[in-house]
Amino acid sequence: MDIEKVLGLVAGQDVMERAKQLAIINQEKTEHSIMAKIGEHLVEVTDAGEYSCDCEDALYRKRICKHVVKVLLDPRNRDIAEEFLRAVMGGKKAGKFVKFHSSGLKEIDKISMGIPEGYLIALFGPPESGKTILAYQIMGNVIKGKGNLLVLDTERAYPMYEMWLDKFFDGYDIHIVELGKKLPQGNYVYVYQVEDIVELLSLHGKSARVKVSDKGKVELVPDKGWTISIRDTAIYELCENGNVAGIIYDSVTEPVEEFGTAQQNLGARNQAYKWVLTTASKLVESRKMFGIAIFHETVNPTNPRDPPKIKGGTGVKYNIKMALYISRDRTSHTPKTESRPKHVREVWVARHFNLPPWVEYGEIELTAQGFKDWRR
Repeated sequence: MDIEKVLGLVAGQDVMERAKQLAIINQEKTEHSIMAKIGEHLVEVTDAGEYSCDCEDALYRKRICKHVVKVLLDPRNRDIAEEFLRAVMGGKKAGKFVKFHSSGLKEIDKISMGIPEGYLIALFGPPESGKTILAYQIMGNVIKGKGNLLVLDTERAYPMYEMWLDKFFDGYDIHIVELGKKLPQGNYVYVYQVEDIVELLSLHGKSARVKVSDKGKVELVPDKGWTISIRDTAIYELCENGNVAGIIYDSVTEPVEEFGTAQQNLGARNQAYKWVLTTASKLVESRKMFGIAIFHETVNPTNPRDPPKIKGGTGVKYNIKMALYISRDRTSHTPKTESRPKHVREVWVARHFNLPPWVEYGEIELTAQGFKDWRR
């Protein structure tokens, strides 16, 4: 592992440069952890991806600070540094390390290390930024020769994107799925058009009904017949019977939107996200599939310069370890001296929601053939 390169992606190049100017006064190292003193600051790092430091960046901003980076860069600590970074990147699972596959776009691979196998990742951004097109294109690249694609179309927008499926899945036929009917065998993109949140939950083994009070408060009430084992769910059976190697949720946000944006319905929205994503994550992991969940974005209305976030908040973040943000417009983090055409998109990566969301970005260009790397 190139520790310096990965640290640059995780912590940022500016933090890396500041770390190189520091000196470790003394340190104590055990099999799984390091305690070090750097200037006036005490630092602890473990091979489980945990760290602590009494500086402002680590203590209040919850960021990997320059002091932690300095400890990880020290050649004496290479073994723990590698384990630390694998844990932070979501790389530990059942005693094995995650395998990353090229997205087919170098501008994305350079910031994300590729698309992880067996992990559900998020893709979010504003309307008309190209989220669905990018998801189809990435899937078309990573599942080649491995199996079929299942699209859960909650927005009923599949007909608008059929031409893109034809481009990225040449040699595949498209089949609209109906539960209870046998799936055709061969190379297929299976499209399941989901009616509402109740149907989406049911697919994932979560039987529930929507209850609305006299004051308009929405609740999700679980019914009997919940499926605990992922292998007993309808979605797992679909993937098994259809030799599915990749799944796209397009989108997770849409069916939850029916609850509205009122604060009193926050609990129902979070519960819906949690129930769906918990099972979706288990599905992708258990079958060693590729999974992309598409979300809408939310912005801070009082401070538009704040980084956009996935719509769903805490209901999302505990089940998503890596997110790609695609921006239609130039963000406040982009150098102002740069100029570029309007059809070029920025793509940012966040590998964990407790790490800085803005680490490094790539630029991709939307053409009639899909996205391609844009050369600055």
